[in-house]
Amino acid sequence: MMLLFAGGSAFAVLSLFGARSQPLAGYLCFAFCGLLALVGAIGLSPESTYLELSKDGFMLCTLFRRRFIRWADVEAFKVADLQGRVAVAWNYTPSYPHRTSFHKMNAGLVGIEDALPLTYGRAPADLAALLTTVRTAQLR
Repeated sequence: MMLLFAGGSAFAVLSLFGARSQPLAGYLCFAFCGLLALVGAIGLSPESTYLELSKDGFMLCTLFRRRFIRWADVEAFKVADLQGRVAVAWNYTPSYPHRTSFHKMNAGLVGIEDALPLTYGRAPADLAALLTTVRTAQLR
């Protein structure tokens, strides 16, 4: 998010210089890059992105959009290489009621249905092990 904020801000400022010779293109570029900078700034807020574990499952929040996933709906956690980005991933159980075409497409492309967007300051293997431990303890 820091890169998005810094890059968006820098290009927004640079686009104002371009607006002198090409006003329409310059101001459109400013609006687009300014929007990117705004999204990056929002993403830097500690409340905007988090992972919260509970006895029933885990709450995943990204850019203030929250999703709750029950432990019983996850088959297993594993570390996956997603085109050069290492992430904690999982497949849902066959009885998972909210499976979408997006989940099916992910499974077909990379072999997993869903993944965490971040590792929250932990090594991916350590986070996968922690989630597995908590899941196992809560499903007993």
